[in-house]
Amino acid sequence: FWSHLVMAYAFTFWTCRVLLKEYEKVATMRLHFLASEKRRPDQFT
Repeated sequence: FWSHLVMAYAFTFWTCRVLLKEYEKVATMRLHFLASEKRRPDQFT
């Protein structure tokens, strides 16, 4: 019984860790893209 609970918690924490790492990658790529983009006056109209 206890092993099932331990494995469920381990799987949950592992899943959250993987999702956090992926989110950090996507956020970094997004920030680099936005920082490198040239500003155009027509993009605000």
